[in-house]
Amino acid sequence: MSAQQFSFNMVVEPPPPEMPRCSMCPRPLHRRPIPPHGPIPCRVLFLGEAPHVDEDKEGIPFCGKTGQEVNNVYLPILGLPRSEVLVFNACACSQGNYDNPTPEQAYACSAVHLGPLLMRAQPEVIVAMGAVCCSLFGKWNLNYEHGIPQFGQWGPWQGVVWPTYHPTAGIHSTAYMIPLMNDFRGLRKFLEAVG
Repeated sequence: MSAQQFSFNMVVEPPPPEMPRCSMCPRPLHRRPIPPHGPIPCRVLFLGEAPHVDEDKEGIPFCGKTGQEVNNVYLPILGLPRSEVLVFNACACSQGNYDNPTPEQAYACSAVHLGPLLMRAQPEVIVAMGAVCCSLFGKWNLNYEHGIPQFGQWGPWQGVVWPTYHPTAGIHSTAYMIPLMNDFRGLRKFLEAVG
């Protein structure tokens, strides 16, 4: 699937010619940072952990297997098309071996990229996907606090953070799929309630 096929016919801000590196950037020289994808401003921001193989190839976050899972399972539950959701990662660059980033790496990268994005996008809700991403906003126990709206702050941005498991968890273990689906059902009700 090419980046053009994945664009959903929406206007997306072009990335800067070269996104700066953070102090802990793991990016191999042959890879580039993956910029945010989706509408700016936005109501909902999906924040993952880091790009993987397909994202490095296409230059779009959540465009591989996990993106298909999000598009085909969780967004329909949420009742939003992908074109209405901004998608980014706590780490804009992939790890050399595609491991998950550490909380320290996510914090270092987000310190460079997330603040400016939040100021431009002004999301009402950040859906923090995965424990590493959730660690940016608080010391939550994801096993107990997933799917429960939390107050979050990053720099001057303040708002609702919706912690949930990373969608990849549902792909690797069906035990996570029902909690993930319930989290997105709850998010839909929350968004409908706040209008």
